[in-house]
Amino acid sequence: MRDLFRLETRALTVAFWSAVAAFMAAFWLARFPPLIDYPQHVAVAAMLRRLADPASPERALFEVDLVTYNGGFHLLVAALSFLVSPETAGKLVISLYPPLLGLAALELCRIAGRPRWYALLVLPITFSFAVGWGFANYFVSVPIALLAFGWWLRWWRGEPGMLPRLAAVAFVLAYSHVLVTLCLCVCVGVAALASWSSLGATWGARLRGLLRAPWPLWPAFVWCITVFVHNRRSSHANWEGWDDGLDDPLWYKLLHATAFAVGNFSDYTDQAILAAALVALVALYQARERRAGAHVVLGALAVTWAALYCVVPKVFIATWFIFERFPTWALVFAVAAAPLVGEATLRRVRPIAAALALAAGLNTAWHLAHLPDQRDADAILDDIPEGARVVAVTWSTRGEPVVLRESWVHLLAYYQARRRGLIGYSFLKFESMPVHYRPEARPPQVAGGLEWDARKYDVDSDYARWFPTVLVRTPDDHPADDPRLVTFGERAGDARLLSHRGRFWLVDASAATASR
Repeated sequence: MRDLFRLETRALTVAFWSAVAAFMAAFWLARFPPLIDYPQHVAVAAMLRRLADPASPERALFEVDLVTYNGGFHLLVAALSFLVSPETAGKLVISLYPPLLGLAALELCRIAGRPRWYALLVLPITFSFAVGWGFANYFVSVPIALLAFGWWLRWWRGEPGMLPRLAAVAFVLAYSHVLVTLCLCVCVGVAALASWSSLGATWGARLRGLLRAPWPLWPAFVWCITVFVHNRRSSHANWEGWDDGLDDPLWYKLLHATAFAVGNFSDYTDQAILAAALVALVALYQARERRAGAHVVLGALAVTWAALYCVVPKVFIATWFIFERFPTWALVFAVAAAPLVGEATLRRVRPIAAALALAAGLNTAWHLAHLPDQRDADAILDDIPEGARVVAVTWSTRGEPVVLRESWVHLLAYYQARRRGLIGYSFLKFESMPVHYRPEARPPQVAGGLEWDARKYDVDSDYARWFPTVLVRTPDDHPADDPRLVTFGERAGDARLLSHRGRFWLVDASAATASR
């Protein structure tokens, strides 16, 4: 068992797992990790936990639907919430991601017959673009899918005992995130095609081999089809595809490849470290004294995912940020496929790889430990009364001094994770969630995009009257000014201040929304 965790030397092993530990610690060094969508997922899990109580008052408003392919994270966090708070449970689950990614990289290097220290070059992408966006179901599932693919390779080679394990984990992935399941299917398909010449002496034998390749994934196929049919008949179906095909130009994708791979910190240090790791990886491929070429199957996968990054749009099947999720797949396979090199290259690249892995982990931990406004955010959430109906109006649009993106847009979801109450914008509206409002209990829907654009808040709207408590974060240009005038206009005088913590203002707008 210990061999699963070991690299070639004790120093390399310590460096590898120290970097992994730094990534794990980063999630705990911030009260609120800057993962944009993540708070909403924690809130859904907290609601799922409360609804497990037959006497829960939430049962009058919400219903559970566990027939989903986007619920693994929520179900696990809800289960842990019987022991700890949902916020702590969420951090426990996302803390599994860095060691799982490390294990997946080590396992693929081992299966490919590559030095295990190559896996050090994967770690700089751990805090990826998808992680920064808080796609919790997705990013926690990615290393599980990579491990599952490693098991598929072992099954494909005829190793006994792999089929039940692979079928079980395929179902877990199908329950956790449908896109990750699709990514695993792509990996299996490409690997089978790359093995075409070894599948048999005749075309018939080779075709039979190809048909055999997806056999371990049948539980995932059956479940995904079941959920798709169920969702199309559900009263919660809200398929949106108006922006399908939206994309960035190819030149822009290539020019900003590191930004779409990591790109979370405003000083660009995460991009610089990843770029250096890519240079080290290129050195492995270009080494003149290399002793063996790239692994054919894994090399084909690296090329496939790089090509998919170039051609798949940003929005696909009503889901945003698709191509931005592919650099992790491309890098993991490019590392595991890298050629075997001689001693000269090994002496140059190996210490650099260890240093970059450590730098990436410590850099992430430092940035998350220095996020501003954490205590104010924690305090303002505790100031919201139990059972309130609250909407967030967030005027910050430029991100934070430490991170690049708007990390506060879903802060209010933590209130719903902590205490009973209703929030204006909620992921409960999505059909893929395991919890929804009952059809007869749905509140007025907030303006589309309100969470990103505070100018869309309409004091005369039905949702403004239904959510009379307003959590406002001040504009970036005037962070210390009272935001009631810019939020409520001429009715600012009717908006009563409940609490003020730094850039967060809690307002009772019931009088302002009642006057028309």
